[in-house]
Amino acid sequence: MRAYLVDWLAELHYKFKMWPETLYVAIRIMDGYLALNTEISKSELQCLGITALLIAGKYEEIYPPDLKTILRVVNQVVSKEEILRMEMKVLSALQFEVTFPSVLRFVERFARLA
Repeated sequence: MRAYLVDWLAELHYKFKMWPETLYVAIRIMDGYLALNTEISKSELQCLGITALLIAGKYEEIYPPDLKTILRVVNQVVSKEEILRMEMKVLSALQFEVTFPSVLRFVERFARLA
């Protein structure tokens, strides 16, 4: 199920024309939450994916897509309240630690040096 969710997140990421780092951060947020909370239903997975993309967008993007736009693109499969509740759960579980070293930054640095 995670693989399908990551593919779907990549499609959303492409549709919103977000930075590559945003997708990496979204997947990292999602994986971090799934590592801490193994008891999550299938119906909550899509909500988690949308929430992870929303948090990553707020963190990485200059002009992140707002929640109303995201919900319109995903055809209102979850409600705004569910997303906001999940955002609180995810950030609390991760203790607001959404910064991490990624491969992309190392490659960018290596390319500058080379």
